[in-house]
Amino acid sequence: VQEIRDDYLPRLTEEGEKRGRKIALGSWMYSVITPGRDMPDEEIDAHFGTLMNMEIAVKPSDVTISGSPEQCAATIRAFMDAGLDFITLDFSRHGLDTCETTISQMDVFVEEVVPLLS
Repeated sequence: VQEIRDDYLPRLTEEGEKRGRKIALGSWMYSVITPGRDMPDEEIDAHFGTLMNMEIAVKPSDVTISGSPEQCAATIRAFMDAGLDFITLDFSRHGLDTCETTISQMDVFVEEVVPLLS
């Protein structure tokens, strides 16, 4: 979140001003929602495993929308408040989860997370 606010957003704003336009800032993030219970960082990190350590080492709990609906909404708010204009969520762990699991996660997002964002 701090990197978005302190590094990316100022650079994009400067480049947009040079070109006379606003440049939108978005991010693609993995997501898993656990209705009815919070998800500790260790569980988030284990869920995504080494899937995210492709080019740079990252801690999944720092860069995913994961946990209870309340956790997910709070994380989304933090990223949006830092300057993101949109977020694309990957509920399938890059295709590793089944279609049924992915659709179920999308339903939970719409039913339990979106209302917390209004």
